[in-house]
Amino acid sequence: MKRVLIGILVLFLTYSEGFAAKLDHFSVKAPLSARAGEKFLIVIEAQDSNGNIVEDYKMQGKNVELEIGLGELIPKLISASDFKSGTIAIDVVCTKTQRTPVYVKDKAKYAYGRSELITIKPSKAINFVSTMPAGSVKIEALDTYGNLVTDYNSTGTDIVLVAKTEGIAIPSEIPASAFQEGVAIVAFIYDKPISFGLNVKESSKKNNISEEIQDVVDVEKENISEDNKKEAKQSYEKAVKLMIEEKYEEAKKELEKSLLLDPGNEKAKKLFKNIAQITNKAIK
Repeated sequence: MKRVLIGILVLFLTYSEGFAAKLDHFSVKAPLSARAGEKFLIVIEAQDSNGNIVEDYKMQGKNVELEIGLGELIPKLISASDFKSGTIAIDVVCTKTQRTPVYVKDKAKYAYGRSELITIKPSKAINFVSTMPAGSVKIEALDTYGNLVTDYNSTGTDIVLVAKTEGIAIPSEIPASAFQEGVAIVAFIYDKPISFGLNVKESSKKNNISEEIQDVVDVEKENISEDNKKEAKQSYEKAVKLMIEEKYEEAKKELEKSLLLDPGNEKAKKLFKNIAQITNKAIK
């Protein structure tokens, strides 16, 4: 009788283990966020319908596909033989910004799984693309993979605008705080009625230059209201006082304001150029 009971117990345990070993789905764990182009760790478990780990999955499966909403994960295919006791931890890379789960598939076994949502954030800005809608300049901060750097306002530095031809680009600097979701659009003027090239770069760097050729209207022929002229004159006079006090950066800002209000003000243009030379930031 004792042997019979032992035999039944062995059969029961064998049956239970066989049942638990049948692959039903994958459990996928991923971090809440990662940066485009940077490795992040995901952990995959092969599980049965009761959530038990299928420890011999490496013997059952062949290949497991990894997918994400936009673009693809690197690697996008892993071998079932790489699983250890039904589990694998692997570094992956995604280059597209998005908020999406990581999907895992074993199509041959009709087994699938997905992680919670992961946010792929842009990497650091290395390039700027400028376009010029009427009366303004639009600048997009992009990372290595062409993603908008949506957090540039908190991770970037101020932007410098430099005309390649003789003339003045107003404003000459755009603060990082002006960017919203990776894009800055500000009022812009150029004081020469000619085509010009515009260099755009971070104030602390010499790379990430973007060039844009733009036809510019003769701004001196535009109608300037008396109120604008009056306010422009006030800003110019403030700039003169600030220059005397050697507060050059503050003077530049007042002159930029003056020239935005009255682009044809020759005195303001000359003073702006003088300050640029003094601060070793002569505009080409």
